[in-house]
Amino acid sequence: LTFLCKAPAAPPQPVFIPGLGHVSATVTWVPGQAFDCIFSHWAVQGRQRAGTTGSVSEQWRSVNGCMGSQLQLREATSCTATHLAEGGTYEFRVQEVCVDPQFNSDWT
Repeated sequence: LTFLCKAPAAPPQPVFIPGLGHVSATVTWVPGQAFDCIFSHWAVQGRQRAGTTGSVSEQWRSVNGCMGSQLQLREATSCTATHLAEGGTYEFRVQEVCVDPQFNSDWT
């Protein structure tokens, strides 16, 4: 008997925000190892945090400016989230999405 173990994509390296605007943020990440993933696109989600405690005020959701054809290349590892609330505090996460969903990376 031969067992073939396949591995999902490794999560992207921690997300960082190198640029902030009044109502936008540049979101950047470093790809993890693809392993057995056949790349489809990057998924980027964000949510707003509230108050001084930083409690979550929203569920994770896709963000304007960080979806669509611009993220269909594995080398495209940044996007600009737009239409954010001025002065808001946000957090972002990224996932490598594969043609076969069982090989998607975990969210970072």
